[in-house]
Amino acid sequence: MSLRQTRLTITTATDGSATVIGDTIQGRLIEVAYGKGTFEAGVDVTISITGSIYAQTLLTLTDANNDAVYYPRVQACDNTGTAINGAYTDVAVIGQIKIEVADGGSKKAGTVDIVWDDCR
Repeated sequence: MSLRQTRLTITTATDGSATVIGDTIQGRLIEVAYGKGTFEAGVDVTISITGSIYAQTLLTLTDANNDAVYYPRVQACDNTGTAINGAYTDVAVIGQIKIEVADGGSKKAGTVDIVWDDCR
């Protein structure tokens, strides 16, 4: 196991929105740390993986008014593809990190730290 971390700093445009494309990562998602910074109250943040067939939304934050750490997981399934009720597993990530911000306020900034296990 080899943990890796990358930080994305997001600065909004005058309309309060921003899109940042970060590093390409590959492995198991461990945690997402959100730093509100100077974003206005009511900011919405979507964190996803893009640029591969494994594109997916990892975390959607609505009215993200406080710093927080999250541990996103996906529902596990059995060998027939049927969801296992109440069972969750790590998210496999392969692709570029994408952060989208709405309602963040004019020229405001915050951060997102992604920690993943690159499985080496």
